[in-house]
Order: sequence, then C-alpha cells, then structure tokens
Amino acid sequence: MNPRIDSSTAILMLSLVVSLTSVVQAEPPVARSVSIGQWERFEATLIHKKKYADPYADVRLEVTYTRPDGKTVAFWGFYDGDSTWKLRLMPDAVGTWKYQARFSDGSGGKVGEF
Repeated sequence: MNPRIDSSTAILMLSLVVSLTSVVQAEPPVARSVSIGQWERFEATLIHKKKYADPYADVRLEVTYTRPDGKTVAFWGFYDGDSTWKLRLMPDAVGTWKYQARFSDGSGGKVGEF
C-alpha cells in the first residue's frame, strides 16, 4: 500500500477542508438559544458588512422582543464599530423570549431566542 497522495486528491481534500471551514464560520440565520436569568443582561451581536457614511444616523437597528406571555416590546440595537452591531435587553419575566432584529433600510437582520 502506497501512502502517497496524488496532486488531484490533495487538491480535492484541500477544497473540502476550505469549504467546511467556511460553512462552520458562517453565522446562522437563527441564533442558538442561550439561558439568561431574569434581570440579567442578554446581548447578541450582528455582523453587518454594509457600509454607511454615518452608521449612527443613516440606519437604525430595530428590535422586536416577544415576551413569554406573547406581548411584544419594541427596542433598538446600536452600532459598535467596524461591521459590528449589538442588541441588549434585561428580561423582566422568566421564560422563553424571542427577538427579531432588522435594519431600517431592509438590508439584513437576525432572529433568535433566549
């Protein structure tokens, strides 16, 4: 048995590794659920590559939280530099909270629960 690998097999293996790495690093459209206690700070990060002349004034990150009882709370997220945006909340009730974050110009967003 010859342990040598021909060049076409090596290229195929390298391509597979690169493809899998990019899949693993991609941010899922739905964030995984995390456990946050009542009155603890929930924080989620969005990576948003769209550039704005003034990200503080040109766009808003609008967030709708759905409480465990089904009522909704409208809030906002904020620009945190580079391509990073954040949303935060201190839940005032125990149970599963859901959120939907979207940019006011329709250019992206994120959904999840905690």
